[in-house]
Amino acid sequence: MKKALLLASFLFFSIVLFSGTCTSPAGTHASWNAASWSCTDAPFAGPPGCDDAMVVNGTINVSADVDYSGCPSPIVLTINGTLNFNVNGVRFKLPAGSTVILGPTGKVQKGFAGGGSSTLISIGGSNVWTAGDGTLTGPTILGAPLPIELLEFSGSKCRENVCLAWTTASETDNDFFTIERTLDGIVFENIAEIDGAGNSTSPVNYFYTDYSAFEGTSYYRLKQTDFNGNFSYSALAPVNYYDVQELSFAVYPNPNSGTNISLEVNGPLQEEILVVVKDITGKENYSKVVVLQNTIDNVIVLDPSNKLGSGIYFITATSQQSIYNKKMIVN
Repeated sequence: MKKALLLASFLFFSIVLFSGTCTSPAGTHASWNAASWSCTDAPFAGPPGCDDAMVVNGTINVSADVDYSGCPSPIVLTINGTLNFNVNGVRFKLPAGSTVILGPTGKVQKGFAGGGSSTLISIGGSNVWTAGDGTLTGPTILGAPLPIELLEFSGSKCRENVCLAWTTASETDNDFFTIERTLDGIVFENIAEIDGAGNSTSPVNYFYTDYSAFEGTSYYRLKQTDFNGNFSYSALAPVNYYDVQELSFAVYPNPNSGTNISLEVNGPLQEEILVVVKDITGKENYSKVVVLQNTIDNVIVLDPSNKLGSGIYFITATSQQSIYNKKMIVN
């Protein structure tokens, strides 16, 4: 989860901070050259420059050194396809502070026999991947320090509310968390802000209670914001919340004459409730399955095929959650 947490924010900043975006389309490209790229708003034709964001969507075979180590500012390389080193000894060099983002379908691999440390990706002179490491798949991030290392984020129904909990293993310049909630995964609303620990190298536990939870299934996520304003998102945490009333019912009139008997039921909406009427000997006189559609029209009129004779009857209402019994007297 911690690796996926930063993808959205890095993609956002790669678009905003760089002068152009160069994309390697689908398909296989022989090398890191002009023919492999489609650049937008780039100042020069050709492969990506120092100020360009780089997005690999297809497959690029890297057969010669690619050296951006002299660029004055960090570079963001996003790999949604495959960066394939098909010649031994090739070095891919990025300046200090750069980031290599592998999306869920991203891959870095060697396409030759053998391995070792001579084929590599480096950032600021430090190796972040070598052929000896084997194939690297996403989602993952190379080179960028994580603002937080999120171990867990989850939610659950607790009494009449939703309780959220998350734990960070470490934090760097973490200003605050924003808790967001959605029903459809498209429109989110902010429901709370929780201060972060700033900088921490030990686990920190956080808790929040949503006292106005939606009925049904809601989705929660964390927006984590650094002191410098950069932000990132967690994965969604689904919570199945139903404000379920216990099954209960009342019989009226009681006593009655054996006809025009009503049953007022309160219980889980959209859940089947079996109503059975038996006499004192256990003989079944009436049964019906009902489903409560709302909390207003919840009166059921019992309609036995014949008038009930005088005596004592027992009415049982059964749902998936519980069973309730009532005694009814017919004069």
